[in-house]
Amino acid sequence: MNSPRKVMVNRYFDGFRNSDHAAVLSCLHEDICWKIHGYTEIHGKNEFDAEIESPAFAGSPSLDIEHLVEEGDMLVALGSGLGTLASGALFAFRFCTAFQFRDEWIAEVQSFVVPVAP
Repeated sequence: MNSPRKVMVNRYFDGFRNSDHAAVLSCLHEDICWKIHGYTEIHGKNEFDAEIESPAFAGSPSLDIEHLVEEGDMLVALGSGLGTLASGALFAFRFCTAFQFRDEWIAEVQSFVVPVAP
């Protein structure tokens, strides 16, 4: 069964798959915090918007969600992805992304990304 939070997270990932900034931003609380562990920490919708299409990448990534696990105001997504670096090289990865909700909006995103062989 898809809860409202699972629907929201799927909309969030669809936004990234389509480089649809408005779709991604519509899921976020005004004071969003995005922690990309080992890389950066982003605060607010303006900074988040700038990172949706990182200059390190070309085009939109493919993202496959394998599991969505929800408990209380947290939802965790496990999956894999494939992107193209600005150099043209492929970047395959596994991810675990934890979403903290406040009311109906995503208030914090914690992303753990591990490169794997394409």
